[in-house]
Amino acid sequence: GQLFQDGKLARRDLRKAVELFNEGCTGGNAAACGRQAALLEAGEEIPRDQPKARRLYGVACEAGLAADCLAWGRLLLKRDADFQFMGDPARAFEAFHKACEGGVAQACFEQAEMAAVGHGTARDAIKAMALYRKACEGGHAGACEIVRKSERRK
Repeated sequence: GQLFQDGKLARRDLRKAVELFNEGCTGGNAAACGRQAALLEAGEEIPRDQPKARRLYGVACEAGLAADCLAWGRLLLKRDADFQFMGDPARAFEAFHKACEGGVAQACFEQAEMAAVGHGTARDAIKAMALYRKACEGGHAGACEIVRKSERRK
């Protein structure tokens, strides 16, 4: 599937890539589930299918693929025009937790943002700051700025 997605050894064909990733996913390859989800989420050259993408990211995340946990969490959140959280914030928080534990700094940041305001978890400024620090340690510049500002206030 990846060869058809990248167009390296074969002509780029995202429909064929989705078909092959689907076969791999059905056969138990969680990475194929995540790759298929990414293509379905993007909807480039193929019909966009957010519900299926969300389900497939969930499969990949449950198998321990941290980057897919981040993507799953984002799809579980969905924000409206006023940036109000919709969807399933509690599950999103858990997906971000798995991704954060897997070393995805952006997921630590997302989790911190949720803890800071109490979406998907109880509002907890101490937990949020610990997560911002973890995101910063992972190289997330925005988290580092929040940590610096917090330390200046002390």
